[in-house]
Amino acid sequence: MDVDAGGAHYFQVPGLLQRHGTVDQTYYALYLVVGILLPLAVLAYSNFFLIRAVRNSRRMRRQFHTYRRRLLLLLQTSKKTYKT
Repeated sequence: MDVDAGGAHYFQVPGLLQRHGTVDQTYYALYLVVGILLPLAVLAYSNFFLIRAVRNSRRMRRQFHTYRRRLLLLLQTSKKTYKT
């Protein structure tokens, strides 16, 4: 290899944190919890309540539609009785 005059050479020297295996294990454990498990738990929690709200909304819409249909039918029959 040809090196330019006055050029600097850099060598990677492992530091104190890199020499300990516990640092890597701690990093991966924290990444697992913060990067994977926590978002998964938040997503599952949110989806559970979202699905529950959608089901309640559908049930309420069906009930309201039935109530409205009965009310319109009642109003139509009452108008017919008053006309005759």
